[in-house]
Amino acid sequence: MCLVAYGILLVALTLASAQTLDECVVPIASIHYNRVQWPLIYKPNGELYPTKFDAERQSVTVNLVVDEEVLLSCGPNYLKNYNRAEILNVKCESGGKFSVLSNVPVAKKAPKLLEQFGCDLRVVEEVLSTVNGCAEPTWTAVAFGYVNPQDRLTHIIGEACYDENAGRTIFAHVKLGSGAALQRLPKDFLTKHRHPDGRYKSELFRGLHFDEIYERVRQTLNLKRAPFLHKANFIDDFFLTSPQFFAVRKLAWNYFVAHDELSAWTTLKQNILAHQRANKNEAFDIYVGSHGIQVLRAANGKQMELYLHPAAGEHGKFPVPELLWIIVKEEDKAMAFAVYNDADVNALETGISTSTHAPICESKCDQVSWLSESLKDGAVICCEVAEFRKVIKEVPAAAEAGAEF
Repeated sequence: MCLVAYGILLVALTLASAQTLDECVVPIASIHYNRVQWPLIYKPNGELYPTKFDAERQSVTVNLVVDEEVLLSCGPNYLKNYNRAEILNVKCESGGKFSVLSNVPVAKKAPKLLEQFGCDLRVVEEVLSTVNGCAEPTWTAVAFGYVNPQDRLTHIIGEACYDENAGRTIFAHVKLGSGAALQRLPKDFLTKHRHPDGRYKSELFRGLHFDEIYERVRQTLNLKRAPFLHKANFIDDFFLTSPQFFAVRKLAWNYFVAHDELSAWTTLKQNILAHQRANKNEAFDIYVGSHGIQVLRAANGKQMELYLHPAAGEHGKFPVPELLWIIVKEEDKAMAFAVYNDADVNALETGISTSTHAPICESKCDQVSWLSESLKDGAVICCEVAEFRKVIKEVPAAAEAGAEF
């Protein structure tokens, strides 16, 4: 019996090894593997290569079979081991290695490990720019994109506006749809403009020590436990046209702090994506942002505004938002959706409550045919954009129906 079991195990290991040797697996996004800035990977016809998601390993990979040829692109940056080459044609070889097909002086014919084909910097670059609706003098406007190796133009896939002094993202804007880009600009756009100040992200991450936040909450409100928090992205996989643009998730303005289990927020994004795909992949403009400051109140009358850095600035810096919002703008119409960033009442101690919310509009969720019924019971607020903007001042005028980008 033991010999049979050993034989089965040996066969399984042999098959697994053969599978590994017969493909090249590029871990473009992984919580366990982040040493390499991976290039964008294109099919010979110019399409971005599809990806696979491994839920168990929490990774996104590009899987190539042996002898398959692809194009690697780091533009506007370079493949760091290949004489400042922005693009490289390679072929997947057995053993999970790439051989170089391009005529690059330093390239040797022997296949090399995939780690040798990383970029010198991230493949999606972010630069200071001009963004419609980001007009306050204390706000920072950025555009982010990459150089497409087919047309040799900069494809701007999104833009954002944030307040460096307050530590708060005002809004971000992307197009949702296959191959959608906000703008196509000259190839050198991302190299001619300055990058935003990197100290903003460093300061943000110094505040993301949740054990310290929980201790402040417990001490201030005399609690035994504090509501759970975690960091999330405004622009995540739902709003990225390809998981290969994973670098967008690491941009400094793209983080916010949410309570755990914001299921309505996730379901809303799933509904928006399904609606866009049902419209034959018509490109939608998506605006997303936050509003207000989360407040916790105790039964004894004490209250606490939640900031990552409560002692910074006039009132604090990097607030935990009260409200999260999304504007979906189609060709001739637009609708605003909002979800309160509240802790689950079952996770709060008796007598603790979150912010009381002022009314925004008379919700029109019943008029949105593609919205899940589970979201129409008050979990999501649905408003006309013009009415929504009267209360939520962060929403730019360009998000309204009929407004020009």
